[in-house]
Amino acid sequence: MDNFVEKLGLWLAVLWALPAQGATYTDSVRYLAEQVVVEGKRVELVGGARMWYRDMALSAGKITLFMDRDLLVAEGLKDSSGRTVQTPILHQGGEKLEGVRMVYNFRTGRGAVWQGKTQFEKGVYWGQKVVRSEDGVLYVQGGVYTTCDLAHPHYHFYSPRMKVTLDDKVVARPVIFYLGEVPILRLPFMVFPIRKGRHSGWLRPQYGSTSREGRYIRNIGYYFAPSDYWDIVLRADMYERVGLVLTSRLRYALRYRFRGSIGGSWKWERGGRRWDLELRHTQTPRPKLRLEVDGHFVSDREYLRDVRFDPVLRMRRTLRSTATLTRNWRGGGGLSLVLQQIQYLDRNEDRYSLPRMSLSLPQYALGGKKLYFRPSLRAGYTVTQSGGRWSHDAELSGNSGLSGNLRWGWARLSSSLRTGGRARWDDGTFSHREELSGSFGVRTILYGLFPVTWGSIQAARHVLQPSLFLRGSRSWEDGRPSSWKASMSGSLNSILQVKWGRGKRPKKLDLFNVSFSSGCDLSPKASRRLSDLRTSVRSSPFRSFDLRADLRHSFYRNGKLSRPHLRDFSLTASLRMSGKGKPVPRPGSSWVPGVETAGVGPWGLVLSGYYRREVGGTGRTFWVRGSAQVQPTSRWRVRYSFNYDLGKGQMVAQEIYVYRDLHCWEAIFQWSPSGMRRGYYFVLRIKELPEIKIERRKGVW
Repeated sequence: MDNFVEKLGLWLAVLWALPAQGATYTDSVRYLAEQVVVEGKRVELVGGARMWYRDMALSAGKITLFMDRDLLVAEGLKDSSGRTVQTPILHQGGEKLEGVRMVYNFRTGRGAVWQGKTQFEKGVYWGQKVVRSEDGVLYVQGGVYTTCDLAHPHYHFYSPRMKVTLDDKVVARPVIFYLGEVPILRLPFMVFPIRKGRHSGWLRPQYGSTSREGRYIRNIGYYFAPSDYWDIVLRADMYERVGLVLTSRLRYALRYRFRGSIGGSWKWERGGRRWDLELRHTQTPRPKLRLEVDGHFVSDREYLRDVRFDPVLRMRRTLRSTATLTRNWRGGGGLSLVLQQIQYLDRNEDRYSLPRMSLSLPQYALGGKKLYFRPSLRAGYTVTQSGGRWSHDAELSGNSGLSGNLRWGWARLSSSLRTGGRARWDDGTFSHREELSGSFGVRTILYGLFPVTWGSIQAARHVLQPSLFLRGSRSWEDGRPSSWKASMSGSLNSILQVKWGRGKRPKKLDLFNVSFSSGCDLSPKASRRLSDLRTSVRSSPFRSFDLRADLRHSFYRNGKLSRPHLRDFSLTASLRMSGKGKPVPRPGSSWVPGVETAGVGPWGLVLSGYYRREVGGTGRTFWVRGSAQVQPTSRWRVRYSFNYDLGKGQMVAQEIYVYRDLHCWEAIFQWSPSGMRRGYYFVLRIKELPEIKIERRKGVW
């Protein structure tokens, strides 16, 4: 029996868990079976046979050990109806291998599994026969891969010959793609990476077709990851109408120091090469010192629209490239230098900032931290090219200010005094401006409590928030002083709150929020001193309903002071509703997990409306927006949204979204029958392999 236990530890490592020859074992082997039969050099474990060794476990209806041939055989048993039960299953770690029969020869290091089945990530592999060679490579006859968990899958990849290098890749040739039992596509070979974690390897190609590019094969390339600090991907995309496009992206990173990427695409044409280049770099060479680079460059202004596959890139018509160096001070403030290029692709205009500098010093406390002083300085040089014409602009500006906050009884006081200047050179023309400004404000909060008890309401509170501000300024343009500007503004915010609910945690609700604001121009040459009175009323009596009204009153009529009269008003309302729904089994049937059920599932409804009108005028805006989504069954999701202009009597935009869960597939249909996004988009794809899809689109989709 000791010899049996020793050899069992060696034989148990089947398939990818196999040990090297001559390995030494000190761990114990445990086994369990209804019957243990020893006949000479043959040992049989029969009936619920199980073996455990280290992190491996083998179970089968029958496990036979042939000591003289160094052979292990695991197989199932026949039940009374002739069906094979208790088929072999090998567990190691989180992996599982199933089969009808397993054989392993320890002397040669070879093994085989008939009708083997195992899972990798979210897919299932199986083969009619799996043979392991001495070097640990698996050879599969009649191999199948799918992410569908049905006995007869909706789709699968089939290959008569597959070579599996464990923890590396699967090479199959040829590969046939089936929908059900119908062959759809045949490829001469395919390479599937199965190595876990980040690693180098061939990319998985993507196939499909669109109305814009036609048929395409994308993502043909290689991903190279030589270290934990950088990697690069090189790939080729072939489109029926666009042609061949090469893309690459290099990424690099060193923790706490820097990270970034360099990528782009290239396309060769008869007229020359076309390309785009993207740069991103972030570096912290020292604490509080940071460098950021973000750039996007193109060979011509139509490249993104003509070549790139991503619709977001195709619609990008303004490219900003910026390099920023920032140094922050310990007590606040800092220095930043910015180089920037802006390309307006539709206007044939480029703008360069070479460079732009901003300096702000730390805030200094004066007078026992009641008063603060903070200076700043900015400078910039800008070059603009528009339609072949170049212009130059240089600017230097600076300002400093004093600010303070003080609590005086029930009031909070704030004040500030600022002075600044700016010098500018625009194509040889020099100008300068100086400015002096100051402000003073007072605000407070008043509370009124009312012990109201009515139904679930426990108490009511009235909150008043009045504020008053005075501002004044004067400027000098090229030495010529302007008149003083002074103004006074005030506001009053009134909130009615209630505390409702029972228990230890009552809820607070803002029933009404009414605010008033206006001002007065105190400048000597002001023609209209009083500014409009603006009133806002907001109410949310329920969490699902919001109502807001805005009114604007004027104190002038025909240029003369008069009683306040309404100039315009607007009303906004929104309603939000949702529910979890309830599945309803079909009559005469019981509910089965994974099977579609009837009844309304989760649903949601959002409606909002806006109305604005000018009193005495013709201007009027009136629209309503809404969206509704519902899950009529467990596999259908439908959403509808619209924007309707009631003033013009026309539908501005609407969109219909339909999603269908097809088990291992999914279908999405989006349709905009009107508006700027008029068109449709349809895609049918495999859930776990979204790059395998069929697409159709029209319009801007």
